[in-house]
Amino acid sequence: MKNKLRTILGLALCTTFFCSTAAHALNPETELLLVLLKSKGIISKEEAENFKKTIEENASATIEKEEHYQSVEGLAARMDKLEDAKEDTGIETGWPSRITFSGLMETQESYTKTHSATAGVANTTTNDFTLSKVELGVDARINNRVEAHAVFLYEEDDTEQITIDEGYLNITGGEGSPFFMNIGKMVIPFGRFESHFISDPVTLTLGETNESSLLLGMRNDFLELSAGAFNGTIRETNDNEKIDSFYASAVLSFPKETVPGAAITAGISYNSNLADSETMQDINGVNGAAINDLVGGFGAFASIAVNEKVFFDVEYVTVSESFQGGELAYATNVTDTPEPSAWNVELAFAVLENLELALKYEGSHEFDNVVPDEQYGIAVSYALFENTSVAMEYLRGEMKNKDDTDTITVQLGIEF
Repeated sequence: MKNKLRTILGLALCTTFFCSTAAHALNPETELLLVLLKSKGIISKEEAENFKKTIEENASATIEKEEHYQSVEGLAARMDKLEDAKEDTGIETGWPSRITFSGLMETQESYTKTHSATAGVANTTTNDFTLSKVELGVDARINNRVEAHAVFLYEEDDTEQITIDEGYLNITGGEGSPFFMNIGKMVIPFGRFESHFISDPVTLTLGETNESSLLLGMRNDFLELSAGAFNGTIRETNDNEKIDSFYASAVLSFPKETVPGAAITAGISYNSNLADSETMQDINGVNGAAINDLVGGFGAFASIAVNEKVFFDVEYVTVSESFQGGELAYATNVTDTPEPSAWNVELAFAVLENLELALKYEGSHEFDNVVPDEQYGIAVSYALFENTSVAMEYLRGEMKNKDDTDTITVQLGIEF
């Protein structure tokens, strides 16, 4: 009789086992069955404990096997794999964490009155509202050594459509390495062109050059060196398309301990083809986009900030030799051999935490009539809200043809 009951018990326990593999402990029905069999004397206490132990061990082994061979990964497992991938590449996974956006928007209202020095020529007045600049920067971190950088630019009455002002790849030597390489379209490191005014300094007008280039450089806390080459729009006569323009720059940042409370930065630069600057191409117009020999240019600057309250900036840009007669559109006479140069000196004060006052004196030499021979002015800027500022400047200039200009400009700008 007991053998039959034990057979029944085995079948019953098998049934309850398959019904309880979702848990490591026995379900209540199995526990009750074992208690009943012990009370009737059908199985001993030791046999009941052995049955219980066997069922629990088999249930645990089955569950582990099912978890190991499950076909769909759990969320936790997938997250662990993503973390492993992140550690392997050294960057955040997914494009949102790799890409950053920045930009600015500036609106201006300007008023200019020109006093003519020519007899019989009336004075003129112009004024206008403009969306002077919209700039969007995009930086994408590809991995620990490669980044992509692009700047989209719109300037009313200038670009008239969105253009790619800069677009290049930046490749570094890795963490701790001072070396880097940029390749693509960029503003080459010639000149500094910093200003506390709304209007660009005349040094920028003469020297800023934007070309597709290969740049090699190194930087640390004190020194930045860079050099590169490009195929300029302005080329030598009868010269085929080839890379024949070069540049180099050195910028030194002095430790604050050099002069207590002062941050000092100074630098020099060279461009073998200054005729390829944006203004020399677009405003002055180099004749036929070709000259007999490339004319280089030198630039030097110094910048001092004292306790973040007083700022002094000085810069000078000049050609290394004269252009030949007839090479520049504004000097068509073969006897004209101009040597363009420009300088800018600014002094600024942080009057209050959000208020800055700036003074300037700048000028140019043998640089057509599109920029003043001499110009001085005053500017006030105020941080109206977070990342929002308003500025106003007054400039008084004397042109090469002896005309005088008075210009007042008001600007509202935002950064993000």
